[in-house]
Amino acid sequence: MYDPMDHADRLGLTVRHAPSLGTLGLYAHGTIWLRAGLSRRVERCVLAHEISHAIHGDEPTNDPALYARREQRADREAASWLLSKHDLRRCAAVTDDLGAWALELDVTGWILTARLHDLERQAS
Repeated sequence: MYDPMDHADRLGLTVRHAPSLGTLGLYAHGTIWLRAGLSRRVERCVLAHEISHAIHGDEPTNDPALYARREQRADREAASWLLSKHDLRRCAAVTDDLGAWALELDVTGWILTARLHDLERQAS
């Protein structure tokens, strides 16, 4: 099972928590900032997302188009690390309730949706 904290450690990234962070997470200048107090499930998804930004060297930008492309890429990469095709098939065999899938797979709905959309796009 993918562990984003282990991944961050292996990449030599610094992970810090900030109580007044205006967003769930932020990568800047070699540090990933996470809002303090997130649930474990949300934190692991946000951390995986921010690791993608770190890998690509995404520093904050004011360009809305660039920002949107980076966010979509980070969601797709984080989702691929957090959710295997096998796990998705296992959940699909039990229920079509995506909320149940997210809980079972310990991810947020936005990460699950990003993974499903990416797999659908790949199949087209």
